Amino acid sequence: AETGDGAVPLAFDEEGVVFAIGDQVRLAELPVISGLRFSSVATGMRLPSLVVDFLADLRDFRMDAPELFALFSEYRIVRKNDYAYEVVVYPMHYRLPVRIGTTINAEMIQYVLMVLEYLRRDGRIDSLEELDFRNGEGVLVSREGVDG
Repeated sequence: AETGDGAVPLAFDEEGVVFAIGDQVRLAELPVISGLRFSSVATGMRLPSLVVDFLADLRDFRMDAPELFALFSEYRIVRKNDYAYEVVVYPMHYRLPVRIGTTINAEMIQYVLMVLEYLRRDGRIDSLEELDFRNGEGVLVSREGVDG
């Protein structure tokens, strides 16, 4: 998380309660969730409820499809305003970030991976900046703008 004092690692449970900060955070089989910003952090603090909803989806996704869950290195929270955010996921085997909105599930991720593989085989993936799945359909964002 970014704080007024710089970046600090946080560990929190699926309900969004921070249980470890800084050196207390041990690397484990936990997903990396970035993009969180707070003026200060303390053990026992709660993440915003909007983020907790995503954590519940992420937990279910991890339980339902651990093989798909393992294919992503990071989940970045992108705050739009005080009441809205979206999530960008980073697949390990493709250099293209994927904007997914606020929910995640195995069916969506299977479709995302299918599109990524198609783009890789078609030779188009390197010309893209992002894949946008917020509307349920893949929208290609090229370095020059939206590609369709």
